[in-house]
Amino acid sequence: MRERLTLGPSGVDAEEGAMTVDRINPETPPRPVMDLYSQVAVGSPGARLVTIAGQLALDPDGELVGAGDYAAQAKQAFRNLQEALEAAGCTPAGLVKCTIHVVDSSPDVIDGLPEWLIEVDAVAVAS
Repeated sequence: MRERLTLGPSGVDAEEGAMTVDRINPETPPRPVMDLYSQVAVGSPGARLVTIAGQLALDPDGELVGAGDYAAQAKQAFRNLQEALEAAGCTPAGLVKCTIHVVDSSPDVIDGLPEWLIEVDAVAVAS
């Protein structure tokens, strides 16, 4: 199955010179769970590849948001991801890969940074 998502400069308009992402689900491997993602995502020729570094639950002053609270940290990390995408001229619709790293509930998993519970990194395409 192939689905084409066409994104203009705003990330939503289909117009000349717009960037497209082909989302492909071949017969094998099995279909993605609940169709929440695609097995393959291919940006159109001329699209810019944008990589977003791991986003932590830090506010603009570099202070941790939501110590010990997974939900609060996830919200802040995704706010930071949204701002990083916007700075690159992208929208969430251009995401082709998003990885979420969640720390185990055991505080000794990462001895140096036990208060950081979640990190999000991503790859997107922009026109």
